[in-house]
Amino acid sequence: EKILDNAYNGKTLDSAELIIAAGASANSATSKAYYAAVEAALQANVLVSGGELDPSIALKNMITTIAPSYTEMVEAEASGNIKKAFKTVNEIGFAYIMAEGEESLLAIVNAMGECKVYDVEGTEVTSAHEAIATEALAHATANQTAFFESFKTKLDKMMPGATEMAAVSLDTFNTVVSAISFKVEDATYYGFYTRPLTYDNSPMDIYTVIDANGAIVKQDITNILFGHGVEYLPVYGSGYGDSASSTYTEYENGFAGQTGSSIENYGMISGATISSTAIRNAMKDAFASFESIQKGGVQ
Repeated sequence: EKILDNAYNGKTLDSAELIIAAGASANSATSKAYYAAVEAALQANVLVSGGELDPSIALKNMITTIAPSYTEMVEAEASGNIKKAFKTVNEIGFAYIMAEGEESLLAIVNAMGECKVYDVEGTEVTSAHEAIATEALAHATANQTAFFESFKTKLDKMMPGATEMAAVSLDTFNTVVSAISFKVEDATYYGFYTRPLTYDNSPMDIYTVIDANGAIVKQDITNILFGHGVEYLPVYGSGYGDSASSTYTEYENGFAGQTGSSIENYGMISGATISSTAIRNAMKDAFASFESIQKGGVQ
């Protein structure tokens, strides 16, 4: 039964909103894909009719181009120069449609308090709009979950003897919600806390430690959702090394020694594509953040 047929009859670009198919979850991929297609068609109709799209529409469409991890968002309360506010469901950051005079702007803020501002052409213009960046950052700070202290506690357990823990603020806009530099004896390490989405937009909490040479030392994956909620891995299958069956702990430990160049070919599990893809992408985000630190990114 085509239960979404005609569901958007009479809707315009201003009035169309996501309609969840009867019996589907609130995060139904089919419903969302249907809505995206309807929205794209309505936008195209405005253009072919000789009209112009509101700049806020172009800015909203730009969010996932600038910050690809900001895929699932909910609207938050807006005020002041903020015309629309969006919070990612996995709490990795915020996106804002803002106005300054006659100009419409997009502000992106990550969970570590870094903000970048873009114009409707997709050009970064943060330095020219410091007041806008400050306002967006203030809103995000007031509504952002703080992850630093809980991450410190986690690292204490993962890396006994860790000292000189310090927060690292990153100019990357991905699934990393906290980054910490620390030492164990004389060696320097970096911890990255990532929150990728998996089934039903549920976030996983992934803690990864990378050494100064860019290799994973330890990893801890919490809220893992293989097999639609099964909290263990009874069978890896051909997607995981040479083992036909192994334990969840062995899967975690298998990431040790992986680098930014090797992670692309590691960690996929047959029968658990969504979760293992989310984990591997989170590892890519951790390495991207590590590379940003090495290149002198914001700290």
